[in-house]
Amino acid sequence: MTMVSSAEARSATAPISGLAECSGLEFVARLADGSIRRPPMAETLPFTLLPPEEGKVGLLATPEPRSHPNPAQRKQ
Repeated sequence: MTMVSSAEARSATAPISGLAECSGLEFVARLADGSIRRPPMAETLPFTLLPPEEGKVGLLATPEPRSHPNPAQRKQ
């Protein structure tokens, strides 16, 4: 499987009728290869969906500084 850039993944579309025919593994593989648009959460929490295998799905994420406060670290 070939990984695609975020811009390519955002513009990817797949007909809904074709998705109904996919197994779960095929669906996740299509998300990973960019032929199905990534969910908006993938932009909020930047991660890469790795190509799946039977019984295994992996995500690759790199911590990065954010301007979003962590409520658990707020001082009272």
